[in-house]
Amino acid sequence: MDSLPQDPYDELPYNAKAIPQGHPSRLAAVARLFGFQAPDPTRCRLLDVGCADGAHLLPLAIEFPNSEFVGLDISAEHAARGRRAVEALGLKNLEIRCVDFSKDDQGPRGFDFVIAHGLYSWVPPEVRSSLLRSMRAWLGASGVGYVSYNTYPGGHLKNAVRQLGFDLVGGAESGVSNVPKWRALAEQLAEAMGSTHALSGGLKKELTTVASASDSLIAHDWFGRVSEPVSFLAFAEQLAVEGLQYLCEAELSRSPLPHLSPAGRRVLAEYGSSRLRREACLDVLTCNGFRQSLVVATEATLPATEDRTALRTLWLTSDSRVEGTQDLRDGVPVAFVNHSGTRIQLSNFWVKSALCELGAAYPEAIHFEQVAERAFRSTINSPQLEVGSSVLQDALFELSLLGFVDLRAQPAICTSKVGERPEANPCARWQASLGSTLTNQHHVPVTIEERSIRLLIPLLDGTRERATVLEGWRAACAEHGLLTPTPADLESALERLVKFALLVA
Repeated sequence: MDSLPQDPYDELPYNAKAIPQGHPSRLAAVARLFGFQAPDPTRCRLLDVGCADGAHLLPLAIEFPNSEFVGLDISAEHAARGRRAVEALGLKNLEIRCVDFSKDDQGPRGFDFVIAHGLYSWVPPEVRSSLLRSMRAWLGASGVGYVSYNTYPGGHLKNAVRQLGFDLVGGAESGVSNVPKWRALAEQLAEAMGSTHALSGGLKKELTTVASASDSLIAHDWFGRVSEPVSFLAFAEQLAVEGLQYLCEAELSRSPLPHLSPAGRRVLAEYGSSRLRREACLDVLTCNGFRQSLVVATEATLPATEDRTALRTLWLTSDSRVEGTQDLRDGVPVAFVNHSGTRIQLSNFWVKSALCELGAAYPEAIHFEQVAERAFRSTINSPQLEVGSSVLQDALFELSLLGFVDLRAQPAICTSKVGERPEANPCARWQASLGSTLTNQHHVPVTIEERSIRLLIPLLDGTRERATVLEGWRAACAEHGLLTPTPADLESALERLVKFALLVA
């Protein structure tokens, strides 16, 4: 059996996995919606296979102190860097090991969550089988696995870009020296390429994506030594061989369903005769090239469709806001916009009220029952309340598919107001001393370009009142030759950190 290939890009500052993948509370919430009761995220055991330097695991270990986290990576350099971070943060519930699981998969069993992000499509076929076989062995009876991979038909575009890069620049054996050249090639081709033909339009979009990606992502996703997409049905067949089955996609906001044309929906109805065929049809209808699939043991009994009533047991967040005049009267259309710039119009009184309540509370999460209670303040008729809850349940599910609502099995630990002794998460405080990318309380990377703000964040340890924070901040800015901040600067910076979900108190 082949072993994992050594990462030829060890000299890159690895950040390809510093993205919101595999958060146990989000995975448990989505699994619940699709009929599977995952373990409690606050007291779970999570394994991350191919964890690199543990960037994904560090904030999780802080957020869930009563859970156990283990990371495996073949790179001794990555594992050593991760262990140094674990030591620096004083974490007792996170262990990072240098292991080639395809040669030694006799590690601990009974994990509640197993994450394999950025691995499946980038290893040889034999190792793919070993990964899924090991995942089944690692997972407990009620465990949930997460596997990301490139899929067809969109994978053909990734392959085309990959081949262009190898043909016109050079192969993966040249290592990181080719990354700037691959990026430059993608930029030039995207600018020069016309898009009158559907295929060239898709290729141009793929090239544009490469041109804007980080160095490590370019090196890993498009130009690694191995990069092989698979069809969804082939992936599902391989799951079955190894004792696993497909549950759903991890990211509801990536669902193409709200965007399908009437013709697309007719095709889906005619050819999507089963859950698996339905997913395969969706890949073709949207030219999908990437999946983040949740998998469970074959023995689990799953419903044919999602269970939207489970949404009533979840916590919700939304950073959407009203665009224009806020008018909650029933039947009056009101525009909402979210962080990505997507706009929708809503007319139902209850749904508009709920989204306004979520937006006002952001970044804090609100339980569904609390959202309903606040949205229905003026409704006193019991039958009408139940009708409203049903409407709200379905509407919030649809809004989660559009990226307007995020779901969790447990609330995120953050605040919507600046406390007397402001406190940033320990991981964010540590990250601020190293660079501009910080992980917020929603497990999302936030970029803080201003050096002065990064000097402020380590001071926010929950022990200092504002006056003391300002004094320390001024001293730090003076030491680095930066302008002296004012009390108004401090208040503005703290409010900004609140909206970025970087403060816990």
